[in-house]
Amino acid sequence: MAFSARFTFLLTGLTLAGVLLAWSPASQSPDSEDRILVDQGFLITNQTLIDRCSRCHTVDDEGRMSRISWMRKTPEGWQTSIRRMMALHGARLNQADALEIVRYLSNEQGLAPEELRPGMFEIERRSDD
Repeated sequence: MAFSARFTFLLTGLTLAGVLLAWSPASQSPDSEDRILVDQGFLITNQTLIDRCSRCHTVDDEGRMSRISWMRKTPEGWQTSIRRMMALHGARLNQADALEIVRYLSNEQGLAPEELRPGMFEIERRSDD
């Protein structure tokens, strides 16, 4: 194969790879409305969450809680965060309050499965991989 034919083949392959990457679902930006909500932070309206978590997560004048208002997670992610807060930071929650907080955060700031799909391999990675 001549040099120019190999060069043309390589250039075509790289162009095709670039086009496929540009059209992949992982590279598509979220809806502008969702992006604005995350940038401005979600308002927290659940009184149990405010009462139980405001010791460490302060509430500002607009009703946003530090760190919490700018996060989105799956229900399992919120549950893991609450367990970590209880174990490491001394948060005291009974099972009913923890369930209510996880349900509220999952409904208001949750991630849908299709939003999580591009990074799913991170969650499913095993310790022996």
